[in-house]
Amino acid sequence: MRRDANTTYSAPMTAHPIASGRPAASRRPGPAILALAMLLALITGAAPVAAAPAEPLLIESQASPDGTRLGLSWSAQDGAMPQVFRRRLGETGIESWAPYKPQIALPQRILDSGLEPGQAYEYQIRIETGRKTLIGFWAYGTKVPVQPQSGRAIVVVDETVEAGLADRLDRLVLDLIGDGWRTTRLSAPRGDDRDSAANMTRAIALRQRIGDALASDPFAPQAVLLVGHLPVMRSGWIAPDGHDKAPQATDLFYVTPNGFWPPVTTPDGKLALEPSVIPGGRIAAPIGRVDFADMAAEFGPETELLADWLDRNHRWRQGDGGAPRRAYAKSQYLMLERAGLLNIVGPPSLIEAGHHDHQGRGPFLFGVDFGSYRGNDYFSRPPVEAVFTINFGSGKQQFDRANNPMRALLAGSDTALSVAWGGRPSWLLHGMALNETIGQAQMRTVNNGNYRSGGLASREYGVTGQYDWINPVWVNLIGDPTLRPFPQRPATGFTARRAGDDVRLGWSLPDDAESAVLYRAERREGPYDVIAEDLGGTDFTDRNAPPAGWYMLRAKGLTRVNAGSVYRLSAGVFAAAP
Repeated sequence: MRRDANTTYSAPMTAHPIASGRPAASRRPGPAILALAMLLALITGAAPVAAAPAEPLLIESQASPDGTRLGLSWSAQDGAMPQVFRRRLGETGIESWAPYKPQIALPQRILDSGLEPGQAYEYQIRIETGRKTLIGFWAYGTKVPVQPQSGRAIVVVDETVEAGLADRLDRLVLDLIGDGWRTTRLSAPRGDDRDSAANMTRAIALRQRIGDALASDPFAPQAVLLVGHLPVMRSGWIAPDGHDKAPQATDLFYVTPNGFWPPVTTPDGKLALEPSVIPGGRIAAPIGRVDFADMAAEFGPETELLADWLDRNHRWRQGDGGAPRRAYAKSQYLMLERAGLLNIVGPPSLIEAGHHDHQGRGPFLFGVDFGSYRGNDYFSRPPVEAVFTINFGSGKQQFDRANNPMRALLAGSDTALSVAWGGRPSWLLHGMALNETIGQAQMRTVNNGNYRSGGLASREYGVTGQYDWINPVWVNLIGDPTLRPFPQRPATGFTARRAGDDVRLGWSLPDDAESAVLYRAERREGPYDVIAEDLGGTDFTDRNAPPAGWYMLRAKGLTRVNAGSVYRLSAGVFAAAP
């Protein structure tokens, strides 16, 4: 990995008229585009050198037993006093970071008091030493209420693998429904790796279909999961790994329904997209991909790898993953990700190890490391034993390459469910300490400021790794964006039986649940409406129930985490009304 990011956003490529409706000559850069190019050059260091990027501040915490007081501490930084900001976790916009005066503020720690149960807080600690700037983030809350999904989950399946995975894909959709999502399932043609024009045509058509599905729930949480080798677009002319400039693989193209991505022709005659930053500066939803095309034969057939991953996904949602709240981290390039792990699992549960030397001490919830650059090493070496992982290294962000190491990490593991390329920019993971999804971490990382309105000064999180980044196109997730780190085990033995005009329902709650939420729908696929909450017993009678339909039950429990405590809802279990 070279240290020079070589990240100028200029592109010696020819504009291409495909999908633009205009000839290439009509899209020559005008004054506004030239001004934007100059701004982007300043952002990426091609112009005179600005201040060094901020460095991560590694924070630890200690809370009172009742959760009303929180102490945050860090290593001394030349005696500099901290600047403290606080807001509610989930608030967005740089203006929402309000300067905050804690009860005690010292060069190495603060003490905050009067914290309210049921509220999730997000802290920013900023230290200016005169030589450098350090910034750290922390999420904390006690009895944080459940935030059930109530939006649209879009599952897109490569039509060439659909038949062989039919039962597992049906189960995946039902799992998403059981997690509170309204679901849309699409089938689409496989990507064409040999014909860039045909591949782009398929990608544009798929983007339109995904955009239509997103538009059906515009104000609700949304997520997109691509299963199989769906078209991969390349965009920009940039070198985030510090090597030769090239268009970067991006799935974010699919979740910018209003963004303009002009096609261009690369020097080698292939079609790609022009932007190196997200058009408009935001993605509308998190997006993940599970794709085992072109892996080495040692890993096994593509469909079997997808089937294995879908089985792991289902077990995790059922609370059967078995991963303790422990993590490992190793790379100096991934210090902000390490800071997130300190929030998620705490210092005693974070060990110094990497993707290839933690084996025998797992399984782990999280693993953060540089990892091998050779895809086959994830088969020949012992498998990765972490559920959520971050990888780094030259060329790995080009996930569509044959035997890509990130996809190989998932293919060679019986545990891993997701992997992302971190460090450039660093992934902002701290919200997962309060059971946010990995997709929410992706959104926080990508939608960090807006290059069009305010540039770097608009970023809510002013530390992005070794270099300053804003809205890059290559922040891809290999995995399912809807997964959470702390799943609740579901109820068992859920039954429904008719008694006259009523339906009597029964179930058993797991030991870590304290109540249940009951839903009803006309069809198994939903949509489901809540008919009873906080059911502490093991039965319920639905009076004057409809003559037909479906019931869904979700267990609810409070769990202690390193960042306080959160309520969780389990995957749904289903019973038909007799």
